[in-house]
Amino acid sequence: MKYIPIAGLLLAIWGLFTLDWVKVGIGLLMFLGAFAIDTFKKRGVLKDDKLFAAHHALTELIRIVRQSFDITDVDTSSPKADLAQGLFYLGMVDAASQSTGMTDEQFLSLYQATFHDLGFGKELSTRVLLFHQSLQTSHPAFPAVMRGGELYMQFVNGNRTIPLAAGTLIAEFVRNPQFPASAESL
Repeated sequence: MKYIPIAGLLLAIWGLFTLDWVKVGIGLLMFLGAFAIDTFKKRGVLKDDKLFAAHHALTELIRIVRQSFDITDVDTSSPKADLAQGLFYLGMVDAASQSTGMTDEQFLSLYQATFHDLGFGKELSTRVLLFHQSLQTSHPAFPAVMRGGELYMQFVNGNRTIPLAAGTLIAEFVRNPQFPASAESL
């Protein structure tokens, strides 16, 4: 979804250079339409100041964590890596909601907005949330949720270098043979 506004903007710019007003119009329509859809999907976060602040902090933190995970020697596009990241980020969202005293509805809005931004599919997002709600603390995937929450709390409490090590933490879950291979096996 994030490529549609970029493509629309590029089409509008190309239309300006070629003086093709149809391309400019279609490009602007694509850009504004994608922006409106994104805003609609995150409307819960945009209405509440507490949610907006938590979402903004999570977005910045997750960006750093993703960069640190991308430089590991793990195949970051595998279903197992997606699951490990999803559970790790869910732990971060959960810690953010608990530390600010959010209601269950606010947690769900924050979760949906964050996972929409991450671009995870509906299947993975749903399974990760259901796993979180099941509270299977003895499951081999549960430590990923806990470590994500711990990382968020350490970051909030002043440890600004901890996100740089997060990629290695997620890579350990991917390398663990007991960790589920995909969201379907969760």
